Order: sequence, then structure tokens, then C-alpha cells
Amino acid sequence: MRSFGSIVVLTLALVGGVAAATPAERAKDLVGQMTLEEKLEMVHGIPGPYVGNVRAIDRLGIPALTLNDGPQGFRAKVPGTSTMWPSGLTV
Repeated sequence: MRSFGSIVVLTLALVGGVAAATPAERAKDLVGQMTLEEKLEMVHGIPGPYVGNVRAIDRLGIPALTLNDGPQGFRAKVPGTSTMWPSGLTV
């Protein structure tokens, strides 16, 4: 799941608010402050209405994430709450 890990690092870099020279350094610092349980939950998610639910980590300024499972649509119990991108063929 290398691409998912990259998304997590990018997300952490964008929301962390940690003062460091580069986004990669800020992300590394933020991940260093996370507990093992928080890291595992970030990768595995928690039960919820979406395919990928991640609990917020308020002490680090990381918001809750609701991730879906595809660029052309999604499976969720909450219809109409996600952006739908054009198909690759359309692009």
C-alpha cells in the first residue's frame, strides 16, 4: 500500500502545522509524535459509513478523514457526499 502511505504522509504534512523546513520534514515530525495505535488506525481505518474512515487526532491537528474507494464513484451509506471525478477515458 505504498500509494496509501504517500497519501497519509501528504495529508499529515498539509494539516500538521508543525514548523519545519519542508513538507517531508513536517510529516516525519508529525508521524514521530503519533502513537503506534494512531499510526495503525491511520492505515487500517475505523468502522463507519465510508470505506475508509480515519478518526481525528485532535492533539496533532489531524482532522477526521472519510475516504472512498474509487475515482468514478464510491460505496457509502451516505449517498451524495463525495466528489465524483470524470473517468480516465474522458480525461
